[in-house]
Amino acid sequence: NHALALLADGTVWAAGHNGGGELGLLVANWIVSEFMQVTSLPRGTRAVKIATGKLASMALLEDGTVWATGCNLPNRSWPDPCDSPIYRQLALPWQPPARCVQIAMGGQHALLVVKSGGNSVDGDPLSLWGVGDNSKGQLGLEEPALTSLSQNQQPASNSAAGAASAAATSAGGGDEEEEDGVDESR
Repeated sequence: NHALALLADGTVWAAGHNGGGELGLLVANWIVSEFMQVTSLPRGTRAVKIATGKLASMALLEDGTVWATGCNLPNRSWPDPCDSPIYRQLALPWQPPARCVQIAMGGQHALLVVKSGGNSVDGDPLSLWGVGDNSKGQLGLEEPALTSLSQNQQPASNSAAGAASAAATSAGGGDEEEEDGVDESR
């Protein structure tokens, strides 16, 4: 019900439904029919990735920090649900030089790919993290319940998420066999 646009200059623009603060805009209207620039991200920073969920949005900034707004990712790492339509930095359990390099959102969950080293392109191990609703196992965890931020020990290089699904590409490239239409390498 909402959309984000990431411009070449690193600014984020938003339009659509804003009933849960998912646009990150301080506007009185629940419906924003024209794209507006998001001003609740830190000034002087550039977003490099954006993602949308059911009633939430995320932005990955060039410094590797992850910012979120809206509702429906029940977790202590997520900003208070629906309390304010502004982006807030997620409280994440890793410390620099580790940094997030990829984000994806589903309906009520998100995936984060984290590089454990500094800014080098090669040689730094990657890990996949999940946050939010795991009621259908979409975070790849055994227990089907709402979960706090959990680390999946599988290395990853990319991620994607759907309403009640998630996928991550392994750093090895994924030559494993598919069974019943499910690629076990992701």
